[in-house]
Amino acid sequence: MAGIGFGAFNGVDNYKVEVSNGLGPRTLIVSIVGDDGTNVTQAELDAFAIGIGAGASLQEDNPNNDVFTIAGVAGEVGNGTMHVALQGTGTLVTTAGEYAAGVTPTVVTTFENDF
Repeated sequence: MAGIGFGAFNGVDNYKVEVSNGLGPRTLIVSIVGDDGTNVTQAELDAFAIGIGAGASLQEDNPNNDVFTIAGVAGEVGNGTMHVALQGTGTLVTTAGEYAAGVTPTVVTTFENDF
């Protein structure tokens, strides 16, 4: 198939190919557990989403955390550990309740675009 988006058009090449992971500069896959050590409630998930997007901290000695964008969520609310794909180049704080009361994040793996 040829046309716009598949090569040069009027002398302008708009189809650039480069080595990349396709996920942005850095993506963290994070597991989150709730107050009971496993299940995450809808309220906890909502609070974590707001907190991670704002860099919120519930600790007085650490008023600001790095901000992340949620790229995806996997798992079922109220049924075990959930996983969240976070995009951002900052440092994720893994202290219990840091971004939201009752939620503890743990980094499972990191994808970095080092090419």
